Amino acid sequence: AVEIVVAGAAYLKNERRLAGSIASVDDLLRMFVSMNIPLIDAVKMLSLTPAKLLKKDTEIGSIRVHKKADIVILDESMKVEHVLCNGRIWK
Repeated sequence: AVEIVVAGAAYLKNERRLAGSIASVDDLLRMFVSMNIPLIDAVKMLSLTPAKLLKKDTEIGSIRVHKKADIVILDESMKVEHVLCNGRIWK
């Protein structure tokens, strides 16, 4: 099993190599929009593009009939207000 240590970033345990990002998706969305990336493009970058890379875009990544409908509702400042996951409202 791979162990991850989080200390300002995600590192492989006992190594100095980065294991990944600890940024939340809403943080990334706000950052992309602050860089003048149109909101629709930023949302696709964070939803449909990863789904395509994982070859799961027929199941997830966009809102379509017969796809899983997990949805994040953001407020005016693009902070998470509600999450709809598997038919349940969270937060």
